Amino acid sequence: MVDDSPLVLVLLARILARDERVLIVGSASEGQKAFQSATMAHPDLVLMDLHIPGADGAEITRWLKQLQNPPIVLMVTSDESPEARTRCLRAGADAFLIKGEDLAVQLQTAIQNFFGEHLDEQKRKAGYLPEPVTANTEM
Repeated sequence: MVDDSPLVLVLLARILARDERVLIVGSASEGQKAFQSATMAHPDLVLMDLHIPGADGAEITRWLKQLQNPPIVLMVTSDESPEARTRCLRAGADAFLIKGEDLAVQLQTAIQNFFGEHLDEQKRKAGYLPEPVTANTEM
């Protein structure tokens, strides 16, 4: 999670804690640190604010998308301008979310769109869990 507001980082953490598919591996409040942390932690998902100190969120997103296995980047910003949206999407952001009353719904929807299935179903498809046993109801 990347945001220069400690309150927003707490809010994002609370929202993400509701989803068992998500394990928070770090947070940063400025661009360079965010990139360094992401290259070390190799996250599947990054929540990125656009307006952060140092290199801004669009630039960090561009750098992240050049990695061998780039994360999904959800731009989470209060800048609703068409220019901001275009800039972020051109940088490689996978989604552009607006900080507002429905942020939790936006995040849950985006995570569902990108990561879909319940964690157990993902593990089952990967061969880590057996298929569920179903009862035969035929007589």
